[in-house]
Amino acid sequence: MQYQCFHMVYAACSLQGATLRMSYLEETLGSSLILQAAQGKNPYIFAALKSLPITADDAQPTAATASAASAPGADSIASEAISVDSSSADSDNVARGMGLTATKQEKELATALLQQIEAEVETCSTSLREDEELLQQLQQLAAAAAADEAAGTDVRLQAAVRYRVERKRLLQACKVLLALVIRD
Repeated sequence: MQYQCFHMVYAACSLQGATLRMSYLEETLGSSLILQAAQGKNPYIFAALKSLPITADDAQPTAATASAASAPGADSIASEAISVDSSSADSDNVARGMGLTATKQEKELATALLQQIEAEVETCSTSLREDEELLQQLQQLAAAAAADEAAGTDVRLQAAVRYRVERKRLLQACKVLLALVIRD
């Protein structure tokens, strides 16, 4: 799936050409979580990282980040903060390094993108939780219909709801990443 919404937002943003540094995000999230995303173990963070305007740079993560990322439970703490649950990105909950900070331009870009994401979420007629519940109901109906060999639910309806759920999860993951940049 192509994640176009952020590219359009980015193009419309007055900060054209501005990007977020990968080294800063790596230090903020921890190398381990970035690696998990790259390996497909955290698909929403991976998709969010691909969707946002991020550039590589030469900075290396600090020793504090490496030790925080390798500490027992650091992955679960960071993953919990990045979950698509409605919990907010509290900077105290994420293992963070002390060497890099977000630049003023990065914070402005993150703020502009976050506002666009929130505007996108506001246009939705249902919440993520409502869509997840509806999808679960549709899947249960389809399973029951398959067991009884009866006509099931419309697969197009299931696909549409599944798409809404996935899109809202991606938006939530992006909100969390951008909130981490702004809170620095």
